[in-house]
Amino acid sequence: MRPLPPRFSTLVLLALGGAIHGANIPEHLAREDTPYYQDYRQPDFPFVEATLDLRGLAPAGNTTNLVPRALVLPLGDDVYVGFDTELLRVAAIWHGDFITPHGMAMLSYAVPLRKLSGGQSRLPQPQGRIVAATGLYPGWQPAADVSFDDPRPRGPDPEELGRGPLPTTDGRWRAIDDHGSAATLHYTLGPVAVTEQFSAHHHETRPFVVRRIELAPHDQPLVCIAAELDENVDTVPTRFAAHGAALTVADGRHIIASIAPSADPQIINIIYALDGQDVPHDLPLSDTFVSTSVNRAELTATTHMVEGVPQGSYAVDELAIPYPNPWQRRIRPMDIDFYPSGEAVMVTYDGDVFRMAGLNANSDEPVTMRRIATGLCEPQSITLRGDEIFVFTRLGLIRLLDLDGDDDTDRYEMFSNDFVQSAETRAFPLSMVPRADGGFLLSIGGQQEAHAAPHAGRVLEIDATGKFVRVYAEGLRNGYLSEFGESGRIIATDQQGNWVPATPMLEILPGNFYGFEPGTTHSRNTPPVPLWIPHRFAQSGIDLVTVPTDNRSLGDLAGSVLMLDFYKPSVVKILTGPADPIRQAVAVPLPVNFEVPLIKGEISPLDGMAYFGGMQIWSCIAPRIEGLCRLRAVESHDALPVAAEAHAEGLRLQFSRPLDPAHALEPSHYQVTSWSYRRTAQYGSGYYRADGEPGVDAALVHSVFLSSDRTTVFLAIDGMVPVEQLELIYDQPDGSSQKVFFTINALAPLDASTRASLGVEDFTALFASAPAPRETIHRTVSLSVERGREIYTQFACAGCHSLDGTTEGFSGPSWKNIYQTRRPLTNGRRRMANSNYLRDAIMDPTRDIVAGYDQSDVAMPSYRGILNADDVDSLIMFLETLRDTPPEPADPR
Repeated sequence: MRPLPPRFSTLVLLALGGAIHGANIPEHLAREDTPYYQDYRQPDFPFVEATLDLRGLAPAGNTTNLVPRALVLPLGDDVYVGFDTELLRVAAIWHGDFITPHGMAMLSYAVPLRKLSGGQSRLPQPQGRIVAATGLYPGWQPAADVSFDDPRPRGPDPEELGRGPLPTTDGRWRAIDDHGSAATLHYTLGPVAVTEQFSAHHHETRPFVVRRIELAPHDQPLVCIAAELDENVDTVPTRFAAHGAALTVADGRHIIASIAPSADPQIINIIYALDGQDVPHDLPLSDTFVSTSVNRAELTATTHMVEGVPQGSYAVDELAIPYPNPWQRRIRPMDIDFYPSGEAVMVTYDGDVFRMAGLNANSDEPVTMRRIATGLCEPQSITLRGDEIFVFTRLGLIRLLDLDGDDDTDRYEMFSNDFVQSAETRAFPLSMVPRADGGFLLSIGGQQEAHAAPHAGRVLEIDATGKFVRVYAEGLRNGYLSEFGESGRIIATDQQGNWVPATPMLEILPGNFYGFEPGTTHSRNTPPVPLWIPHRFAQSGIDLVTVPTDNRSLGDLAGSVLMLDFYKPSVVKILTGPADPIRQAVAVPLPVNFEVPLIKGEISPLDGMAYFGGMQIWSCIAPRIEGLCRLRAVESHDALPVAAEAHAEGLRLQFSRPLDPAHALEPSHYQVTSWSYRRTAQYGSGYYRADGEPGVDAALVHSVFLSSDRTTVFLAIDGMVPVEQLELIYDQPDGSSQKVFFTINALAPLDASTRASLGVEDFTALFASAPAPRETIHRTVSLSVERGREIYTQFACAGCHSLDGTTEGFSGPSWKNIYQTRRPLTNGRRRMANSNYLRDAIMDPTRDIVAGYDQSDVAMPSYRGILNADDVDSLIMFLETLRDTPPEPADPR
């Protein structure tokens, strides 16, 4: 491995069809950089998953034609087909350009920090002239019962158009095959298998689209809805034609193809003339399907991991992302999983799946990347079930199949779409966990700004066959699931927001409600939260990675859970203990800096190290836009606790290294504070003392005890009570400090053997005596611009507010030139951004919301009880330094 300089370039070898080309990798993509590749489209691939919005476009007069789960098929010659995989219909055929880049991955592809607002108002639409379209109803129906209404049940909000697939008895999407220049669609109509392809043709310079359908034998007549017209007609316009089916007009506007029963397979061709003229009778047609076998995995990129500089007991190595690459694609890692051999599969936010070899901290071998799948819509999860690869996308849970054994995906099989996917931009397919029985648990994002959807914010159980079983748990805002070791138990994070007062770690149990209430008017009891972590230390908790207890490759992280934080890319070590279920836990921030964003991670079975991938759109202060990194232990032991517990008599911390008694036994080296949160509809929560007032309670460390082997320290604290958040700050011998966060739902007394080992039997008598003598240590918090800048970073202000006027990628207004300017508010008023206004904005942010930021998916939490008066004044002093224009005069109104 090679040392990592602050900014580096290195060499990547690209194997293109056997030829080796050398190219210098540019410096890692930083926040202000233009990406190497900017066009999301892939002209050489026959489909892409997407949301497709035809509301108000076609058919004429519609307001509901929205396809949350569409396939867009580029046919060449600027012709496109949008196919609805839930209603099994051709939603639109158009001539012109690709869809508008209003998917989250598409929009941020060329401009990395650009993201869509919440809701469903701005979604991908066809660009060009729509030649044919159908409305929100099934594309196939029994001939005896044709209806042009959506038969699917409405969810909690009838206006939500994401309603899931048709019943299996009516029809179900099965798969799409990659045949190079063409895609083959597979679905069923009850027991009847259907295969179809679309193609663009020219005949005597005239353009046509041919929809070629093969129907398995069926004993009942069927109707295929070919198009819906914008005007009423009595006869079928001659721009439509069919072979093998009879075209007629239904209800004056709908062109239907009637297909008679048959004991043999049938081939039907439906033809659309793109120029609106007659379809000629002599148009040449074929009864065969394109079935070309292609191997896209032949293209490879060879790169390497770059060794990071040690940071105490750990180092962070980074993958040199191969730019340029043979696929001409950005590589924005989202998730990774490993085969037992150490080979990996990685999925990117842009829908590519790579198979990777050479990720091994114990070897200097190169890392080889082969792209084995693409075209997926905003996936965030990939997992292996044996040798099977599953990816969770907006289209559903996809199984990648290699039918011809060439290590390339030939078939994208729908394992399960038996649940509802909303078109909401925040209805992310967040995470999945494979179960021992072959099934899965899935989680979908819960933020819904337009309409409530039945499965948003829920954990869903899917059985081993892909069948939806039940809503397993609910009440999650952005819940990321993980298995707790190999126990089969499920843990999750969620992210602070409305109804979620801080960042929690949860144990997910069937039937439970976890507190996030999108669009509901009722409350339900929530189980005790095993662990809260203050927002300033885990602003965006995402994945949880369990380190096996026998994994010594990661030193003292063995047996812990690693929580990834997205905002300030960092890792929090969580100590849980053996309790089942987990009743309470302890969080220890790892003093390691990461330069790449962190979203998902996995432990490699080959080298035992933790691999993390991630990319940016949302609020994050990582200096890089994308990356894959490895957390590597460079020492067997670190200086962090390996165990921690709260007891009725105080706090116990255990270390792997002996402590220095002269330092460890000094009570003044420990500070203990505690507070609670409030779960409300407002964003986040302030800190509240035991008496309900804003602020924190301080506890005196009465005495400190050290075990005979000097690895366990006990802080005797009188008056311990259960509390949602207890923060311990202890000074290190090198002058630094370490924080440890407890959530205490119950307190048990120390057992007799532990009391004896500490040399104290009667804590009642101890607390009745005078506290142990201590050094006088003056800890002052300066009132200064420097303190304000520190707060800006520490308390997550930097994730929402830029300092240079930039608003792209930020959910709040820039702080540049904000001081002493009049701010337009959502209520039509204006306020001068003076000290009073800024104090109100920090302590009561919902009082006056700046115009244009009332619909942001990330709101401003209250810092009441979190920041003291000096902190607020320091922050205002810092804001004043960001003004390089004269202050505005007082508002005369």
